Amino acid sequence: MMPSFMNTQVWVYMNSVDMRMGYDGLYGLARAFHSSPRNGDVFLFVSSDRKKAKALFWARNGLMIVMKRLESGTFAKIFSRGKITPSELNLFFEGSHQVERNLSVKDMTDHFLD
Repeated sequence: MMPSFMNTQVWVYMNSVDMRMGYDGLYGLARAFHSSPRNGDVFLFVSSDRKKAKALFWARNGLMIVMKRLESGTFAKIFSRGKITPSELNLFFEGSHQVERNLSVKDMTDHFLD
């Protein structure tokens, strides 16, 4: 069961990630592209084959990772998104490809000016 991520921002790491990474490695990646991973935002990481995904977030007093491995099919191609909504994150983890779309001008502006 997925935790509720309503009222949070979900950042998509725009490169594939080695899924052997744990808390420290993913936290380091999150810090590299976002100044404060402890502010409640969710950071989504996807493997190169798009069969595995991890979401890293700060939960009151420590880091949590939600991860999923698909037995068949692949996760949506979202590397170019930069940011998705909490609803799209739930759809993504369900295996829906409805979250695929190109990075909009607004997404690019928000991503690079934050």
